[in-house]
Amino acid sequence: MSIKVSLTGSDSIEIKDDKLVWNTCEKLNAQIKQLIAKFGADPKKWPVPTGQDHSDLLIKKFIQRVQGTWPEEQPREEICHCRNISLQKIEDAIAMGAVTVEMIGLWTSAGTACGTCQPELATRIARFRS
Repeated sequence: MSIKVSLTGSDSIEIKDDKLVWNTCEKLNAQIKQLIAKFGADPKKWPVPTGQDHSDLLIKKFIQRVQGTWPEEQPREEICHCRNISLQKIEDAIAMGAVTVEMIGLWTSAGTACGTCQPELATRIARFRS
């Protein structure tokens, strides 16, 4: 099994060759170490965090992907066609604190041209933060 969850250019958590590997900020590093100490190295046994900061959201996505409960990604990588903005960039913005379509637009420019992707952006925010 190979699963990787990351923020572009920064934090990442992955299972590589059946081994848990992470490259993260201090806060996320401490959270992962705490989860391992309390629940073991198998992320399937970790509780899903309910917080809304980037660390909790990244761990939530990772645990749910390992457990097979993370909603399936759309087959297309690009969410905003007018601005050529990828799903990864959208999810990174949400994980870093974007809580509205307008914030995603300010941070990534997605949804600021024709606007047809705005409902998808709102869905992504709700799904990621639920």
